[in-house]
Amino acid sequence: MILGKIPNGLYKSDRAKAEKLQKVLQDKGILAPGIEQVNGIKNNDIRYANSSDRSLAENLRDFLKTEKDIQIEDKNLIDLSTKGYKVPPGQLEIWLKD
Repeated sequence: MILGKIPNGLYKSDRAKAEKLQKVLQDKGILAPGIEQVNGIKNNDIRYANSSDRSLAENLRDFLKTEKDIQIEDKNLIDLSTKGYKVPPGQLEIWLKD
């Protein structure tokens, strides 16, 4: 399963949860170098900036559900390409709520 690169795992308040997730991803060979605290995250999201990365986001969602019991609804797979974001293909972000 190809999951892409995860440059930042963003979380609201549970840094330990974010660090455990980062380790799981890294153990699977996924580049997941950064964790950043962001306030106001109401839902678990996966964000991507290239519409062609939708299938990667879906694979990542399925992986997170199976491996870490992190639920992400389809509506929370967020395509930022329409907002003008420019990042390399295959780069995704995971946003974790409380």
